[in-house]
Amino acid sequence: MTDPTPEQRITALEADLEDFRALLAGVLNAPPAATGPAPPPPPAPTPQRWADRATADDQTALFDWVDALTDDYSLSSDWPMKPCWPAHPGVVEELAAVWRAWIPAAIADDAAGADGSGALTAWHTQWLWPCMKRITKDHYGITSCKPDKHEAKRSNRPLTDRFIAAD
Repeated sequence: MTDPTPEQRITALEADLEDFRALLAGVLNAPPAATGPAPPPPPAPTPQRWADRATADDQTALFDWVDALTDDYSLSSDWPMKPCWPAHPGVVEELAAVWRAWIPAAIADDAAGADGSGALTAWHTQWLWPCMKRITKDHYGITSCKPDKHEAKRSNRPLTDRFIAAD
């Protein structure tokens, strides 16, 4: 058998090209495949307080971090972190948030090497000291606690008047 001539090859390629065009037109003009109704989207997650979703390991890590913070910063009596802080839900949420913000700041600062990143400076300014001020300046009542008398109060009843109407 002899090799096809260039003209025969061109003719064969043109025929193949026409077949391809016909197949492509069929695909592009075909009705969409029936897939049935789309599944419903998953329900949105319900927001929860950190304390309600934290594992025992998370809580231990927070306790250790707060202990290290208290020790490493040599907090004075103007900024006391009372040992009963875990019994104050608002304080727990504050400290968990500050701890979680500290993690990426410390990682970014470490990754920046000797020059640092400024992330820890921002963390101190934006997160730590405002949080400490709220905790230690009677926002949560922890300042009333004494070593022999814990003052955490938590109501199990609704505090909002759900029946008052706006004028």
